[in-house]
Amino acid sequence: MEGTKIIERYNGHVGVNGGWLANALGQANYNSSLTRGHIRSLRRGGNGRTALIDWQSMGTKLKARVIEALGCDPAQMSRESLLRSILLRREQQLLDTQAYEYYSQVTGKDGRMLKPEKVTELWNGAKILDAIGELLEEKRRAAEMGRLKMSVKREFEALANEIDQQLVEWPNSLPTSGDRLRKKFNDYQLHGYEVLVHGLTGKESNHKARSVDVNAVVEALIASGAKLNDAQVAKAAETLGVKIDRRRVQEIRTKNATMLTASREGKRTYANTITMQVDRERPDMPMKMWSLDGWTAELYYQDRDARGVNYWHRLVVEIVVDVMNDYPIGYAIGEQETAELITAALQNAVHHTREVLGGHYAPWQIQSDHYSLKAMTPKYGALAKYVTPASVGNAKAKPIERYFAYLESEYLWALTNNGGHNITAKTQANDEWLNAHKYQFPDREGLEQQIGKIIEIERSRKIAAVREAWQQGDARFHRELNMCEYLLAFGETGKGNMLTPNGLKLIRDGVEYKFDSFDIEMREHRGERWTLRYDLGDMNQALAVSEDGRLRYMVEAKKKVPMALVDYEEQDWKALTEYRQFNAQLTERVTEHVCEVQDRAREFVTRAQLESPMSALLLTDSKGQHKDNKRKAQKSLVEEVAYEEVGESHAKAREMADIWDRL
Repeated sequence: MEGTKIIERYNGHVGVNGGWLANALGQANYNSSLTRGHIRSLRRGGNGRTALIDWQSMGTKLKARVIEALGCDPAQMSRESLLRSILLRREQQLLDTQAYEYYSQVTGKDGRMLKPEKVTELWNGAKILDAIGELLEEKRRAAEMGRLKMSVKREFEALANEIDQQLVEWPNSLPTSGDRLRKKFNDYQLHGYEVLVHGLTGKESNHKARSVDVNAVVEALIASGAKLNDAQVAKAAETLGVKIDRRRVQEIRTKNATMLTASREGKRTYANTITMQVDRERPDMPMKMWSLDGWTAELYYQDRDARGVNYWHRLVVEIVVDVMNDYPIGYAIGEQETAELITAALQNAVHHTREVLGGHYAPWQIQSDHYSLKAMTPKYGALAKYVTPASVGNAKAKPIERYFAYLESEYLWALTNNGGHNITAKTQANDEWLNAHKYQFPDREGLEQQIGKIIEIERSRKIAAVREAWQQGDARFHRELNMCEYLLAFGETGKGNMLTPNGLKLIRDGVEYKFDSFDIEMREHRGERWTLRYDLGDMNQALAVSEDGRLRYMVEAKKKVPMALVDYEEQDWKALTEYRQFNAQLTERVTEHVCEVQDRAREFVTRAQLESPMSALLLTDSKGQHKDNKRKAQKSLVEEVAYEEVGESHAKAREMADIWDRL
């Protein structure tokens, strides 16, 4: 058993799992201790519950054995991990990628970006500090209301211990001492994300126990997940010594429906039928919000295998819609929903956005479900500023769900291979009718063409409204796509190769592509081995990444110019001019660097000759003098410098010409 499952807090007491304790002590010793009152039961086992033994009822020796077996004090383990629950809730409700974007752009003095593991570590640190702020605010409010006594010093000591030993899902580099963690938190509140870069439980409410009366017993039975009917509730209450009429049970159930629905019907039903729904308004222009999900199209296709023909296959369509008018901006078709299928749909959305809007633009927000959320979050973050997973089971929160129902009612009803709305619903097609027409079902290729045609019709109906809203909308919301982040997350990877005068080469499906960069700094890293990340939908550019992943440059497809001058067109002259200007700038930079190096070297050598202790020990001449010789050397240097100042421009030009000849 894991430690977090062995210890549980129950009615204000720390409880140890009875099954685990019986294994640790031996069943006979466990039963004997329980019978003699050496240990006290907090909760009996059965009906899916585990037995719990009161930690405080154990003797000193038994406590020592439990602590030795667990490796820590159960009183500490039982402490409700409010910090963990806040972290999980924040991740489910809103995955704001601002911290990730900030740390992924941080570079060192040499221009190299942080390693991906370090970016994740800093991102996790920011998440934890934000969660600590929320936790402390909750406890502060509880303290003001008199429900909790709060010691900030002890609170940070407990938090530091929890972060160090329990939050293994969020690796981080936060301090492990309470005082240092408190200081780091205060600095973070003042200065934000940069603080982490520079650094490269509650008292339970004492409610009086309510006396058990008839209504309480009946309400508890009604709230059971077994969903007992009124007659069964009355019968069960009678076995507990409570006599009640079935009609009275109905009155209690009706009166307390709001309070009992969550436990009786489940959280999803409660959220969809009881809680207040937010009335939301669609965006007024495209690219403000995308919504995506997988849709099992209720369309059958036939497929032949070794056992014969199967007519009841279906496909999954991952669709990305722009919420402004449910425009299907991207889609992909597969046998089941996978991270790869979601990735393909998002890539299709990026390509189609360029076709519709005439440029590389990115959405502000992506709403997704929770499928493969951990794997897909970096890819969502590479496209959108905000990533908001919809609440689990709350179909009303996802515009894409309503769009699926619209497709079924608008298009699928007219197709012979339509299985009906929801394969398990009453509105599905008649089985006998389907069997009579199954020979007309298309094969897989035919079904993919059907789905593609539906998407094509949808786009043709709505594309004009999308373009008009984009042109008339506020240009501040025209958010350009960060191609570097996009290719890093979505791009296919080519073989690593070195940068040559002909650029970087890539061979795909027998076709050779060449890429190069007009960034002079990339030429200074010629010793690096580069890997190209590219998008087959747009081979005009790619991302070159060094082997350690810390150097990244956008590269362009090399422009070819004709050999014969008579074949030149305007764009060819422009491309040739770009090449020549770049080479001229590169040559100038190389020349200036060599001149600077030689000037420094000459200055160093001259200074070393004059300031060396050996210069004071020059051999005397025939007249026995050595100071005069030293002064002559100094005078000669001064005259040489004066000469260089007078003829500086001529000498400099001649020197640069000599250097260029040597190069």
